[in-house]
Amino acid sequence: MYAGTQKAITFELRDDNSNVLQDTTITVQLGLNTLYVNWNVPVMNDLELGLSTSNPDLFRSNSGAVFPYSIANLASITGHNSPWGDPEYYYFFYNLQMMENCKSEFAQATAVFITPQSDTEINSDFSLYPNPTSDFLIIENDEIINTIKIYDIQSRELYTEEVNSVFKKINVSDLSSGVYFVELFTDTYRIRKEFVVQGDNK
Repeated sequence: MYAGTQKAITFELRDDNSNVLQDTTITVQLGLNTLYVNWNVPVMNDLELGLSTSNPDLFRSNSGAVFPYSIANLASITGHNSPWGDPEYYYFFYNLQMMENCKSEFAQATAVFITPQSDTEINSDFSLYPNPTSDFLIIENDEIINTIKIYDIQSRELYTEEVNSVFKKINVSDLSSGVYFVELFTDTYRIRKEFVVQGDNK
């Protein structure tokens, strides 16, 4: 941009109804100026680039313009609104540059790491029902269960009990709806299984 006077000028980005979307006030110096407006340009047609300052004293070319004027395959200037109406007229702005701002479609995720089990754990199984549940959980195992523990999804221990039986009924109505893990300890192994609490729990 070429200025005939040092002065503060407000530059505007407008939508197709001339509503101001973004603006920036810059003090231009006499002569050639390179301006950095740092706008996030929306994806739409018929945007307007203009000024809100009267009598800006900026140089305007009255010949040589060719429309549309492409900018880095991201946008194009399709014309001007000068009162003279000359198709080769170019208004204030020269050598416009834009940079693509990529946005990922991926959403933020939280990874949850379950505490690794000991080498003594085996691929045994036990009965766990009802699953999902809202009030109680029944556990049955072929081997005597020494201890039962319940963990939340972040491996925080919420419940522990010495059982010494092959059967146990546990009240889980105080647990919030969500995913949990129950872990059994016997004389020869320990094993963990997932269960779900759902319904009107807190």
